[in-house]
Amino acid sequence: MYIREMIVATLAFITLLVVTPVQAKEMWLKQDVICNDNPISILTFLVSQNLQPYLGGGGLSLDKSKEDLATVIFINNEENSMAIMQYYHDRICLVAVIGEIIYDEKELRDFTRMDTK
Repeated sequence: MYIREMIVATLAFITLLVVTPVQAKEMWLKQDVICNDNPISILTFLVSQNLQPYLGGGGLSLDKSKEDLATVIFINNEENSMAIMQYYHDRICLVAVIGEIIYDEKELRDFTRMDTK
């Protein structure tokens, strides 16, 4: 029994010597966005594209600053387009503009259970 314990202890010791600790480097996601600190120019863009607020939420940014932000999805039902905006305390950023959205309304209603009674 003593030999077995010595073999196990020796293997454990060798494993500790061979295995080197690894520390993952901190990595942050980067997104290309257009930011502006002038709310009037953002409003002008939204009106020119006939975009209406649809859905919004709040949270913290993904970068190291952990800033408070609100994200709002704007839609234009007539042209099947949308935009995603992020509102920070000192700027507004256009994250995405999406056009020519095509979806099956019946399938979407079934998925979201909008018409169930």
